[in-house]
Amino acid sequence: MDIAHMAVRILQTSIAAIAFLTSASGGGGIALADPSPAPSPAHAGSNAADYYKQAIALYGQMPSQDREIFRNQAPQPDATKSAALHATLQPIIDLIMSARNADYTDWGPAPVSTVQDEVRSRDLMGLQGLTYAIRWEAAACFQSDPAKAVNLLAAQVAMGRGDLPNAIGIAVEVGVEMSGVKLLERNVAAIPIQSAADVAFITDPAAARQCFEKGMTAEAAIHQAHLDEYANPATRKGSEIQKYLDSKPGIVESPEEIISEAKWLGETEEALSKTYTLTETQYQQWWKPKLAQAAAMPAVIQASRALDGTNSMVRIAAVETAMLNAALAMKWNDAPRFATILDPSTGKPFAYSKTATGFEISSPMLNPYGPKQAGSPQWSPLDGARPGGKPIALSIPESASN
Repeated sequence: MDIAHMAVRILQTSIAAIAFLTSASGGGGIALADPSPAPSPAHAGSNAADYYKQAIALYGQMPSQDREIFRNQAPQPDATKSAALHATLQPIIDLIMSARNADYTDWGPAPVSTVQDEVRSRDLMGLQGLTYAIRWEAAACFQSDPAKAVNLLAAQVAMGRGDLPNAIGIAVEVGVEMSGVKLLERNVAAIPIQSAADVAFITDPAAARQCFEKGMTAEAAIHQAHLDEYANPATRKGSEIQKYLDSKPGIVESPEEIISEAKWLGETEEALSKTYTLTETQYQQWWKPKLAQAAAMPAVIQASRALDGTNSMVRIAAVETAMLNAALAMKWNDAPRFATILDPSTGKPFAYSKTATGFEISSPMLNPYGPKQAGSPQWSPLDGARPGGKPIALSIPESASN
């Protein structure tokens, strides 16, 4: 199972943890007089989210058996069926391409209540459906028009970089991005230098960092509202934290202990938002003691594991995306640019080595979502990063060099 599919698994299996993730924050904060979210700020121009919502609606109207073809990335069916599928997808593709040229992306206010969170989660799962469709279309295009395929995948990545203000949004952004990156890796030999601008967009580390930091910051703001609500005895009974605790009868702690653990989680998440540029050694030195602390906090341990899984995906995605960029630099005979593309896990250039069939770009970063090594324990997304992964590498055939 690759990281793109794992993002969906985390989204589907960590709703309970996210319910608590959206109910903790550090700091004193201001108690909410009105728990309803503030209206979205006004923007000028077109909203990409409007195009995406139209595309999601069209996709939802497609027969389930057709959507299953996209979801499973099934081979192209017979010519007649294939032509019909491509024709049906075209209005959806047109909307997604229009969204890439929109002035801004605004999905609406950040979800504060569980009900609002479920609504937003449906939007995000709708994006995942569109990702399946784009990826299937792009895979077909690689056979005849690789530049068009890369352009489609750039529009897919743009879709994931919209304003998705919570931890689930971060997981979806990584899944959408890595779905495109994985397809590019498998077709790296066909990517023409004419696609350099789209590749630069897809592999832009600043954009990925901004998505991560915005998502974590927005999550913390939601947390603070929930923590204030729970800390107030007058609103505690109906609070989101209390609803979570009611669903977890095994958690027997006083309100003071719950508040303390919630504050710890929020402070930890605030700090996490600033870890994107740390090397893997620096990150693990900071994060492992945090996980050890969380193990003694019944109210937040599941949420901490969900955070661990999400952050593992983010960090692996950063390495794989930069590695694709570095590999294409060498494919396009641009060694000086290759030297400037650093491995996020080490802060140094990627390792380059000749192979019998071409060359390989590699990183010491282990991919716990990759092939499972013998002896590795059974693992769930809520356990965080699975041990036993293999170093990340990308091989390029010599014939692929331009």
